[in-house]
Amino acid sequence: MIDWIALLTAIAMVESGCNPDAFNAAEQAVGLYQMRPLALQDANDVAGTDFKSKDLGDTRVATAMLRAYCYRYLGGEPTITDVIDLWQSGPNIMKANADYKTRVLNLYEDRRTK
Repeated sequence: MIDWIALLTAIAMVESGCNPDAFNAAEQAVGLYQMRPLALQDANDVAGTDFKSKDLGDTRVATAMLRAYCYRYLGGEPTITDVIDLWQSGPNIMKANADYKTRVLNLYEDRRTK
């Protein structure tokens, strides 16, 4: 079973350094998890919401949208590596690069032991 707090913290640390105001202009990625517009649209579809990129500065919104996105593509009981693969590479590829996966997994394990 995934420790979602530890996993989401690890992803946020790698993606934005835990900065809810982070913005990557090249990818239009926003917030803690660096959510891109298409991922936000998918998450809104699943959750029945209409959040905008500007709303992703709110940690609760960003977290709910990441979880909805994961649920859309992975269902209710994903593995840790499935979540990491999906988040880093998207639903069509589902394979994170090795460095990204290692960094998130190491941070995840560190967070779980605290």
